[in-house]
Parts: sequence; structure tokens; C-alpha cells
Amino acid sequence: MEFYLYASDTQMYIYTKPSTSFPPSALTSCLKDIKTWMSNNFLKLNGNKSEVLLLVQNLHSLKQRCPTTISIDDYPVQISSQVKSLGVILDSTLSFIPQINNIFLAAFFHIRNISRLCSSLSQHGTQTLIHTLVTSHIHYCNVILSALPNKLLHWLQIIQDSAARIIKTKSSDHITLTLIPHPDFLFNNRLITNFYC
Repeated sequence: MEFYLYASDTQMYIYTKPSTSFPPSALTSCLKDIKTWMSNNFLKLNGNKSEVLLLVQNLHSLKQRCPTTISIDDYPVQISSQVKSLGVILDSTLSFIPQINNIFLAAFFHIRNISRLCSSLSQHGTQTLIHTLVTSHIHYCNVILSALPNKLLHWLQIIQDSAARIIKTKSSDHITLTLIPHPDFLFNNRLITNFYC
């Protein structure tokens, strides 16, 4: 079992074989130990704020033999199909489709708002808003997206193209919009950011 501690959050990871009973005994005993330690230190394990995500290759076969809840501090916690961890949406098959959708929606929300303000913004102000509100969504934790198929990365390219068009309308510079090949995705994003800054 592995765990990570963040400000007020604790994440636990346990690896099991598909034939292992659920929940694994190591997980339940660890949760009891955590509850005991927290009680001894005047803390509370909040079952109502806890989330459980099962990462599997074949979700359908697992759903047939797994319960839909797990008890944490005597509180039944539903097994989720996706959870948010440090701002990244993880789904049970690690397809990252919900994460891409979230980036797409958030970025286009800001792109629409920036495009409405373009006429009253300077070139530098437009670039600053694009980088602060749009490309930051693409860049945040983009290492997890670098190995995704091109059909998913294409949605991120659409965001970059739209952001470049807004900057282009404010400048006489020529901007070539090209699809970023995914092996170089991380490095090209950094170069594009440095070019505009």
C-alpha cells in the first residue's frame, strides 16, 4: 500500500489482483489504523468527504463482482467512476476523457470572454489573459496527457488554435496553426508559451 499526504488530504493506493476479494483486507485494516491514529490525535476521518476510485482494465467484469460502496469510518462511500485529484479528473479506466472535456469547457469559457473584451485590450493584455486563463489549463499536469491518442489531443489543439486566432486578431504577426505531434507535445507547449510571453 502506498499513500500521499497533501495539506488536508490523504490519498491511499493499493494494488491487487483481479481475483482478490473486495475490499482487500489490507485496505480495511489500514483504514482502521488511520481512524485510530486520527482519534488519538484529536482528528476525524471524514467518511462523508471520502472518495473511492477503482482503476481497472475491464470495468464491466469488475462491476459484476464488486460492491458499489465501501465503509469508511462507518460511513458508506460510493465507488465513483471518476474523482478529482489535485485538479485532475481521473476516471476508472484512465482514459482522461473527462479531464480533456473539463479542459475544453473551461478554456472555451475563457476564450469566449476574452474575445468579447479584445477591442478594449492591448496586445500584451490579450496575450496575458490567454496565457493566464487558457494555456494554463492545457499546461497544468500535461505530462499525463502526453501519451494519449491523437484524437484526444486534437481537442487541445483546437483550444490552442482558437487562442492563437484571438492573439492574431490583435497583431499583424503571422501565426501558423499546426497540429502538435504528441511525442513532442510537452516541449512544443513550452515553446509556444515562451514565444508569446
